[in-house]
Amino acid sequence: MTIPIASLACGVALSGLIASGASSFALTDPAAKAYQRAYPVSSRIEFFSPAAYGGAHTLGKQPDKHAYKIVKTTQTMGTGGIDYVYADNDNRRLYVPRGNQVLVFDLDSLKTTGSITNARARGVAVDPKAQHGFSSSRPVVMWDATTLETIKTIEVQGRPDGILFEPLTERVYVFSHSEPNATVIDSKDGSVVGTIDLGGAPEQAASGCDER
Repeated sequence: MTIPIASLACGVALSGLIASGASSFALTDPAAKAYQRAYPVSSRIEFFSPAAYGGAHTLGKQPDKHAYKIVKTTQTMGTGGIDYVYADNDNRRLYVPRGNQVLVFDLDSLKTTGSITNARARGVAVDPKAQHGFSSSRPVVMWDATTLETIKTIEVQGRPDGILFEPLTERVYVFSHSEPNATVIDSKDGSVVGTIDLGGAPEQAASGCDER
């Protein structure tokens, strides 16, 4: 399912996770569960609109205050702000960019499992097939998603912010608020395929569920 950019501000699903530290949330609302069955989240942050969410959550109505509950919290180390939190479902890892590193937690226990150093990143994307991770930073850091060992750094231009792995083409899109607005990277070897001038400052994107 592809959501228009104008709808992104309407709502956000964080694969059961929220970006305030490394809190883990349990989804208990039936409408949300139905939405996830129809459009399953796979290792990425997914945006949705209330209309697509369905059930009682429609425009003009307040969401059920009991739809989410905190089931576990943990303390993040380091200093600096936190931007995009990323859940790697295949490897059961949670990536939290903070300061000049990306903190890595076990997705189930929330215990610290490592970090990606020298990566002043805004977000993370992982190719589950190639088992390569990437940070939206300058330079982009590429690592082995199994061992967390750095493979290489990739020089890019602009001011990297959002990042997306697109599974159909097996490419990583690094979005920037200044030109070039998108840098496209081959997720298999980390080579820069090209750049795209989108004519604006993108924040984030989504890949369609129907291979479009």
